[in-house]
Amino acid sequence: MKYDNIIEGKFISRPNRFVAYVYVDGAHAKAHVKNTGRLKELLVSGATVYLQKHDDPKRSTALSLIGVKKGDQVVNIDSQAPNKAMYEWLAACKSTESGLVVCKSAKSKLSVCDAAKYRQSIFKGSASPEAIIGTDEKITAIRPEYTYMGSRFDFLIETDKRKILMEVKGVTLEESGTALFPDAPTERGVKHIMELCSSMKDGYYPVIAFVIQMTGISQFSPNAKTHKEFAEALVSAHRQGVRIIALDCEVTRDSMVIKDLVNVMLEKD
Repeated sequence: MKYDNIIEGKFISRPNRFVAYVYVDGAHAKAHVKNTGRLKELLVSGATVYLQKHDDPKRSTALSLIGVKKGDQVVNIDSQAPNKAMYEWLAACKSTESGLVVCKSAKSKLSVCDAAKYRQSIFKGSASPEAIIGTDEKITAIRPEYTYMGSRFDFLIETDKRKILMEVKGVTLEESGTALFPDAPTERGVKHIMELCSSMKDGYYPVIAFVIQMTGISQFSPNAKTHKEFAEALVSAHRQGVRIIALDCEVTRDSMVIKDLVNVMLEKD
């Protein structure tokens, strides 16, 4: 996925979950934070940040904070980015017989492009959707925001063999090379895990995909220190047959693309 109108600034403060004050082009400005998580290890005073500039006069802020420099890499903090990147990643595997792929943007605009070129632009690392769904399966439909048991899940992926119910979680917290989720307690996340477990009795193949919004990660683990109930629910789901995957991303100041599968460590040895 790609952003336009990206500018660089410096982080000053975050008075609440939705607003940050930044220093851009020699002046102080207010920006919308596209993530309600804590982000305390990222949003530190003086940090280099990347902001999307908007021309919409109806917006209360002209800037959206979408990325933060951490060390020598960029961490994407846009909570909508994981779903967009996942959709592109899946769509790259769903080409037509004509060799074209139809891609749907976040604004529901359709575009048609050469499937081979599109796949090359999306598959940046070792991971590809075929590794998740099986080499003998073909994706026939991708349905975002699918409702099951009264809850909305990120994707229903239909193949010629089964229906995959997928929930995507964006990950921005990293400690010593380990990506951790969540960075704040999430009762909604626990509820989704329980519903995914229940979906198996209705014939779905449930998958939880943790999209790590950075690279250089050695493994993923649930953050039991922050939310023990979520970690326990994830382990239980895995034991019941829910597929748990984690993928890192190639991130720049104006883009994010899914890259490699990352080891998932659910329980300590």
